[in-house]
Formats: sequence, structure tokens, C-alpha cells
Amino acid sequence: MGRARLVLLGLLGALVALLVVGENPWTAGVAQALERGSSPKSVDFWASHGFAFAAVDAALLVLLIALAGRWVGPRRVPFVSRLAPGPLRGIGVLLVLGAMLVGGSLAAPRLSFSLWDDEIYNVYRSIHGGWGFDE
Repeated sequence: MGRARLVLLGLLGALVALLVVGENPWTAGVAQALERGSSPKSVDFWASHGFAFAAVDAALLVLLIALAGRWVGPRRVPFVSRLAPGPLRGIGVLLVLGAMLVGGSLAAPRLSFSLWDDEIYNVYRSIHGGWGFDE
């Protein structure tokens, strides 16, 4: 059994464990939030709908494992040295360094404009402390 199938089987095992021992989707999440009289948060929606997402993911993984022979490819890669790109030398190195210098010089004037509206909102919300825990 190839490594790809083993990885997919490991993911499938984790999803099945989530389906078996996870929270009951009918009583957790949104239902609990509505019983408390509060508006549901994203965590509540995950608790309610995570079961269905895990079931769909498990079904897709079973399909991927069953068809792994078609998309994994051959175990041995043929050696074709003519098609392999060689290392950069001479003018190639100079072109890459020149492109990096041009890109850096064009971006340098904007370094002082680092936080605009959408970024500053995220900084205030998640780093500065605009969020809190439910009590």
C-alpha cells in the first residue's frame, strides 16, 4: 500500500473517530445557543454542521482511496535528464537578482503604508483585544 493511501486512511480514521465520538449535532451548537437566548456564533455552527462536513469528507476520502491507482502515478519516475532544467548560471542568476532588486525598489515606498482599514480592523479585533471569551 502506498504512502498516499496510508495518509488518506489516516485522515479517514480521524474523520470516523470524529463522527463516532464527536458531539451530537442535534443538541449541540446552534440549538444550545438558542436555548441560552444568545445569537449563535461561528463555533456553534461548527458544532452543529461539523458532523455533516465530516461525513461528506469521509465519503470523498473513500472515493479517493478507491481511485488512488488512477491519480497517484507510477511508483518509479523515469529518468529523463534532457527534460530536467539545469541550475541557474551566469545571466540567469543576474536576471533573478535584478528582478528581486526591481521588485524591492518598487515596493519600498509603500512600507510605511502597512496598515489600512481592513488590516487595522483585524489587528484591533484579534491582537489588540477586541474579542472576548463567552462566560
